[in-house]
Amino acid sequence: MNRTAMLRQLKHLVLIFLGCALFGLGFDLFLQPNQINVGGVSGIGQLLTHLTGLGSVAVWSVLINVPLFLISLKGVGRKFFFGSLLGMLLSNLFLAVFERIPVPATEPLLATLYGGLLTGLGLGLVFVSGASTGGVDIVARLLRPRFPNFPIGRIMLSIDIVTVALTGVVFGDVNKALYSAITLYVCSVVLDGVVYGLDYSAVALIISDRYEDISREISQKLDRGITILSGQGYYSRQDKQVILCAIKKRQVAELKELAAEHGIEPIERDAVDDELRSAGIVLAPTEEAFETLDAGAAAAVDAGLFPVARNLLSLRLHYRPDDALVNVLKSLD
Repeated sequence: MNRTAMLRQLKHLVLIFLGCALFGLGFDLFLQPNQINVGGVSGIGQLLTHLTGLGSVAVWSVLINVPLFLISLKGVGRKFFFGSLLGMLLSNLFLAVFERIPVPATEPLLATLYGGLLTGLGLGLVFVSGASTGGVDIVARLLRPRFPNFPIGRIMLSIDIVTVALTGVVFGDVNKALYSAITLYVCSVVLDGVVYGLDYSAVALIISDRYEDISREISQKLDRGITILSGQGYYSRQDKQVILCAIKKRQVAELKELAAEHGIEPIERDAVDDELRSAGIVLAPTEEAFETLDAGAAAAVDAGLFPVARNLLSLRLHYRPDDALVNVLKSLD
């Protein structure tokens, strides 16, 4: 392992450590004392602790996570597995440590906001490092093969919503559920801000025979740099030119309009998993959508843009499952 790789690995470890510490602090300082739930396995542990009167949130969280990690040994990438295992152990260690600190009296609404802020910030730092804290994220990835047309983001959100709703029932106070819903929202907004940035960029891949005209207009109207990649359709084996362009969030609408003028309809980013957000939007003629994704992925691999290739193949699998492509996707991890 060279010096650059070691420094990158060290940076990831520091982010995981700091993120787990912030998550544990936010949970124990603001959420747990006020019986406010942020969802996930820690939220489920909070409910079980109250119902049984046994153990603690950290203990229940570990008990739930261990079998999930054992089941997922072959279901997720190696880097994600070990990063998430570390995140799970550290987050629960901090939950156990911070529950011993004296907790100041806090107004429920302030606890809701600051708890969501700290837990979202902590989770965001962990996710930036390419890991997670286990739990719901692992469950979603395990369920994905069984429900290929149901995005991971929605699976996670569904579990969190059920957990938050049960908070009102378990604690016998609907206000607890309402506060928890606010915390969940604040947490997700802060998490997105950390992972994607408040003004994130998107990568647009455009496949069209009119690539010269489109490139010229992007350069003149949007003032963005452009790279032309050579791609090939998986089924037709026809050579295609792929426009690769990084744009700001505020320019997405302009690019869509420009593409529509050339008869290109976009595959909406909102229709796919939140995890594909980093890949931006994919623009392609509707009737050639799958061929376009294959060509774009092939071009990305040839250019050494493996994260883009993984996201394009994930998008392809979202609409049409294919065992062969699943193996290709795993090989890119």
